[in-house]
Amino acid sequence: MGFDISKLILMLLVSVPGILIAFTVHEFAHGYVAWILGDPTAKYQGRLTLNPVKHLDYMGAAVLLFSLLIGTMYGGGFIFGWAKSVPINPGRLRHPKRDSAIIAAAGAIANFTLAAVIGLLFRFGILSLQDMNIISYFCKYLVIINIALGVFNLVPVFPLDGWKVLQGFMPDDIAYKMTRLEYSNPMLSWVILGILIFSGILWFIIGPPFNFLFRLFTSPF
Repeated sequence: MGFDISKLILMLLVSVPGILIAFTVHEFAHGYVAWILGDPTAKYQGRLTLNPVKHLDYMGAAVLLFSLLIGTMYGGGFIFGWAKSVPINPGRLRHPKRDSAIIAAAGAIANFTLAAVIGLLFRFGILSLQDMNIISYFCKYLVIINIALGVFNLVPVFPLDGWKVLQGFMPDDIAYKMTRLEYSNPMLSWVILGILIFSGILWFIIGPPFNFLFRLFTSPF
């Protein structure tokens, strides 16, 4: 097959810690902002931490590792997986609809912030996107995975964060119907999300903002 095992090893060395960092920052941001807005549930459950083990979902990690291996071996493919969602109790929030939207958006904002900070290494010429040394490669991947995770989660389809963000802008009656839809037809949302992923439509949705943010964060001054 002509598969280069060294490529797989390098990809795993870079991607596994990169993904763990991105997921951890994302979930920590949800919990931290919820705590600030009045809901200490994540804090009480030990989730207000940057320890990646606390945010690890073993099934999500297995799916992620499998998709990563397949993508690396066969040159591409959508990397898919998930972390353990931070528990949120809307009843503890002062303004449940608005605050839930802010909490949902916090994960993506944290990912974009980390990508922008790491991207400064490329913007100031300290590192180069063309270099294949382990440090440049890791930092480039860290920018990529954080942007990808942030943009992907802002797609307004349940159970992604974008659904809650959209809900926060809706009138109360529509927001209530959206909440009912989450519980009455949970499989419908997963079917829609699956169609978007495996049909390639999702890339047409997230591709333009991903490319824009990657250029914005890494292009030299």
